[in-house]
Amino acid sequence: MLITFRGQTFFEWNDRYFLNRRAICQACKSKIPSNSRKSSKDKGGNAISIATETRVSTTDTGTSTHTKSRANGSPPSTSPTHEELHKVLFFPDTSLVTPTVREGGGFNAIQGEYPYSADAFKSRPNDGPFDQLLNLVRTTKSSLDLCIYVLSFPPLAEAILELFERAVNVRIIVDGREDEAMRSQVARLSRRGIPIRCNEKSYSILMHNKFAIIDSKIVLTGSLNWTKSAVLLNYDNVLITSTTVLVDSYREQFNKLWSRFKPYTTSSSSGITSR
Repeated sequence: MLITFRGQTFFEWNDRYFLNRRAICQACKSKIPSNSRKSSKDKGGNAISIATETRVSTTDTGTSTHTKSRANGSPPSTSPTHEELHKVLFFPDTSLVTPTVREGGGFNAIQGEYPYSADAFKSRPNDGPFDQLLNLVRTTKSSLDLCIYVLSFPPLAEAILELFERAVNVRIIVDGREDEAMRSQVARLSRRGIPIRCNEKSYSILMHNKFAIIDSKIVLTGSLNWTKSAVLLNYDNVLITSTTVLVDSYREQFNKLWSRFKPYTTSSSSGITSR
């Protein structure tokens, strides 16, 4: 509505809108706690950030603020008024890297010092990012949907098999060129009965996603492939969140790819080393 006052014309709705916005901001400012952001570092020097989410909702009756935080290791909740999980893991896991690797041994060093076996890592207790990632995967109760470009790290494959043997519903999507990956674990998992699907084998269009959905409540996503080099050598990250809108988006994308892609078969993967 146009209003004329003392020779000046302005929009009444716009003024009311901005006045309301200012009132809302002042109300929020008084309710948001000063310690709404927290950060810490693990012993290996890998930064882990846990952010407290502040959700502000506006209605005709006023403004309400819900602050949610989560302690490490506690299970997520689907209720929007409850705590939510927000966490970042940064790699490489320096708590697992030996002096030989740190001094420039690189890829060749991890081949010799870290055998491709899950037992080699079970005997290395630590609270670094890899251990946190592995433990989170093992907490899966009902379903694990994994969409991963490369899966060649036996400790992670062992964790998936443990879930499958506990009657957890496991589904895996991989790239069609997975049979070319060094020491891929996919053929091994497929032979054990885990349903796996992949896109058409292509050198130009890749299934390059790297995310997992735990119990339809938690998403793990980022740049990390599930490989030994990624865990021990590469600068990578994994974002962990239980924000409902994000989890739902990833679930929708996973189901879309699952319906689009074909079942993976091991017939073309006979050369894969699946120790």
